[in-house]
Amino acid sequence: MTSTYAPLPHTVFSPTRPAPIAPAPVPIAARDRVAARPVPMSRPVPMAKVYRRRRLVVLAAVAIVIGSVLGLVSFVGSADATPTAEGRAAEAVVVVVESGDTLWSIAQDLAPDTDPREMVHRLSDLVPSSTLQPGQEIVVPGYWIASS
Repeated sequence: MTSTYAPLPHTVFSPTRPAPIAPAPVPIAARDRVAARPVPMSRPVPMAKVYRRRRLVVLAAVAIVIGSVLGLVSFVGSADATPTAEGRAAEAVVVVVESGDTLWSIAQDLAPDTDPREMVHRLSDLVPSSTLQPGQEIVVPGYWIASS
């Protein structure tokens, strides 16, 4: 019967690693001649500063996370928005000039509850010439009507 040698499972067998080399012993006389210098140590940071810094970092991280979540929620919430009366007021209104229309009468039709002088001034900026032609289209921004 032949027996073979196998290392135990808890032993480490590394044939390629050389054995550690011990440092050369220093003679006693040489050790006594070396003056020991104190090693400068950094000042310890008080624990209150460390905790304050940690709290600031955590607070900043929480603020970033909350801001990101709120931004994402507002972005997703605005994606399926339905038009409201205020939203429709921002749409442009096309006015087709009829025979006998003036800027004053158009301004009164667009904003009947307000003084038409400001609307006439705005409409005059939209019309290329001083005279209106029947069939001419004037595109009036909706926010003009809502704000006047």
